[in-house]
Amino acid sequence: SKGLQKLKFYPKLTLSATPFTNDIVMDSASYLIMADYYKNKTDFVNQSGIDKWMNKYKNYDIYLEDGNVDVIKFPYYHKMRDRLSKIVYMPEIDIKSLDMPDTKNHYITLDRDDELIGDLKSLAKAHNNRMFDGFMDYFMEIVFRIYCDEKRLEKLYHIITKENIVQPLIFYQHTEVKDAVIEFLEKKGITDIQVIKGKTNLQTIDKEINKPILIQYLAGGESIEMKNSNCSVFYENQHSYMCLVQTRGRNVRRTMKGIVDHYYLISACAIDEIIFEKLQQKEEISNELLEELVLEYN
Repeated sequence: SKGLQKLKFYPKLTLSATPFTNDIVMDSASYLIMADYYKNKTDFVNQSGIDKWMNKYKNYDIYLEDGNVDVIKFPYYHKMRDRLSKIVYMPEIDIKSLDMPDTKNHYITLDRDDELIGDLKSLAKAHNNRMFDGFMDYFMEIVFRIYCDEKRLEKLYHIITKENIVQPLIFYQHTEVKDAVIEFLEKKGITDIQVIKGKTNLQTIDKEINKPILIQYLAGGESIEMKNSNCSVFYENQHSYMCLVQTRGRNVRRTMKGIVDHYYLISACAIDEIIFEKLQQKEEISNELLEELVLEYN
């Protein structure tokens, strides 16, 4: 993309198959920058005055609850829309008619576990007593305790061994969690588990075999299509809504038919619940916000 933008003597045409934008204003700004209405993002920020609405989490507080732009706060959006109408063409297509599988979402809150709660309190006490080198060391202990918990692993096993499940995709973020999942499933007799992570060559992945596939969230944003899969388990709750949106599409693509089940696991502890809630509200959780949430709720 950056290379093409340097070719100033060529007209540019962008074709996107994504029907919905993830950030109305900033995505529109990107199109307008490519169309030479602004020199760069800094030029857009200066002309629009949007920076005064930036909150401490580096997001812009210019959106209404339904996701639309609050033009009272940000009247410059009218000018952006006028410019955008000159360079963006959107054909009128009823997306309901597209040949897509039906997706069923299942939100599973695990039973309250006093032992888990007690261990998290102990970790919080250890952090307050400065027994960790830094926040990330403390947070990784929380991650390991929540997502490597045997009760959570048992629930995962119960889901992927249902009679109708084919090639379940299990999404994880941290290597320690991936190792724990593989070890647990192998003890249960499930072998030949494939793993897709950042540097995995997708040509080495057998997309036909009916076995679980572990996919790291960041790798899940790549061009991965699992047409045989009818189940995704978002086993570990990570911190990026954008990442979650992309991973939802790995087995929900055009020409796929039938029903695809998406399972979300939530442990009955404050930090897992609040991270899940933020993602459902379409929020991106920065490292600063993550630290604030962890220290507040644990």
